[in-house]
Amino acid sequence: MIVDFSDLKEVGSKKKYTAELNVDHIDFRNREIEIDGPLTVELDVLKTERSFVLSGELKGVLILQCSRCLKYFEHPIEVEISDELSIEDIEDLHNIDLFPIFERDIILEIPIKPLHDEDCKGLCPICGQDLNKEECDCEKESIDPRLEKLKEFKQK
Repeated sequence: MIVDFSDLKEVGSKKKYTAELNVDHIDFRNREIEIDGPLTVELDVLKTERSFVLSGELKGVLILQCSRCLKYFEHPIEVEISDELSIEDIEDLHNIDLFPIFERDIILEIPIKPLHDEDCKGLCPICGQDLNKEECDCEKESIDPRLEKLKEFKQK
């Protein structure tokens, strides 16, 4: 989102921005996170003596992959934007790209372990069957070889 702050000359002056950003994906941890539909941004900008204070909200829907069953699902986000841009760091007040700030805030909203459902059973570690759809006939009991001797102890 390219914005123009050149008309905010006096300390205390404000400006409101509303936009829909058409972004199809963002890069995160060597993979692309898809974005379903446009991102809506409502942003207030306040000029201070040495900076521009940004506050607002960004809404959208991410397409994430469940970490248990690998199913893709929609994950709605509502990101609170609260940032400050130093005037010294801005080269051109007519063309300021705010998307890197939005992208960082979106990445912070991505769960560490995304799940399409809290009760997701995941995949069978032996045959790969999706346990949410149906159970498999695999023998689930596996004993760590380092603890095999304890099994003999229990039998005595």
